[in-house]
Amino acid sequence: YAVLRMILQQQTVQLLVMFIAFVMACFHFGEIQYHFGLIAAYLGVSYMNRKTMKQRAIKEVLEQCVDIQNKAIETFQPEMLIGVGFGGAVIIELIQQKHWNGPAILLAPD
Repeated sequence: YAVLRMILQQQTVQLLVMFIAFVMACFHFGEIQYHFGLIAAYLGVSYMNRKTMKQRAIKEVLEQCVDIQNKAIETFQPEMLIGVGFGGAVIIELIQQKHWNGPAILLAPD
């Protein structure tokens, strides 16, 4: 199982499987193969893009949190920021984007 998983993680193998599935779908080798080809191509694309989609989702959430906290900083004008876990990552972004230049305590920033 581990060897098969390692082989399937290779991008070349993934592209080959997707190409074969696409060819099967295009040439319509019968109804079952046609649907299997479309499903395999969809699963292949989804599998290959899972890391990119996850990274994009995390980035969007982080950006939204930074915007919310930046507005809170402007409104409340705190003397210090304290962030735990993901909150620490938000504070790091606030500092990097020059929204905050005061003292900060980061506990286990993600």
